[in-house]
Amino acid sequence: MMAVRTRIGHLQEDFLNAHKNPKERSEFIAVNESRLAYRRWREFDGSMEGFDLARCPCCGAKGIIGGVLWHEEVSEDTDGLDPWIERVEKTFGSEEFLCEVCNLHLKGRQELQATDLPSEFVVFDDREREFEQEYGND
Repeated sequence: MMAVRTRIGHLQEDFLNAHKNPKERSEFIAVNESRLAYRRWREFDGSMEGFDLARCPCCGAKGIIGGVLWHEEVSEDTDGLDPWIERVEKTFGSEEFLCEVCNLHLKGRQELQATDLPSEFVVFDDREREFEQEYGND
């Protein structure tokens, strides 16, 4: 954990030295931070099943957090307009983080635990309901 914190500290120092003016630094972050989690998905381990945005522990920009599906639950909330669609709450265990602004890339739970990044994240998904065939209607 100490090695990860040291790496983040060095990266943060380099980032602040490269962007000394606070206003210009804020503008640089705003222009370069992640807005779409899937933009750099190929740089993640292939086992990542879900993505979300999270604040970078190094520069404060929005980065991409990837995870493995931990739990899935169908929500009771439904869209009254379309009864064929169900809302699913998917909980992912955080496994990897990537920041496009300062290029911080953390891999594995141990590296993520050395930061204040969440250990899990929730993504909501809408999908078509699956209905089982009625028994005996062959």
